[in-house]
Amino acid sequence: MFPSFCLYAVGFLILGTFPSLFGLLSTALIIGVGSASIFPGLQTVMLTYAAPQQKGKAISTFFLAYDIGFGLGALLLLSLAAGIGYSKMFLFCSIIVLTSGFIYFVFNRQNQPLHDQKLAS
Repeated sequence: MFPSFCLYAVGFLILGTFPSLFGLLSTALIIGVGSASIFPGLQTVMLTYAAPQQKGKAISTFFLAYDIGFGLGALLLLSLAAGIGYSKMFLFCSIIVLTSGFIYFVFNRQNQPLHDQKLAS
């Protein structure tokens, strides 16, 4: 998960620092790889902590929280961009991703899965 959070944050950092066509194209790849690897990684972590009879509810809750976060985040970042500009908003997004990664690592070190189980592949 650490490389995924780093790639995602670096993508936003580059997008905020180099607002050009090259910056956009390079960050499209970097953010895409970071986001595409964070999402299934978080799903796996979430399923690791869920009890076997609660996995369906856990997946539903995960997708619900993800969709709500995407929608509300877009509205909040739109307001932020109107006030400080897009470049600074993308720099703020990199801080959000790094903070999220830090929270994940703190939480992950403090808590252990409820039980040993193998996930379906």
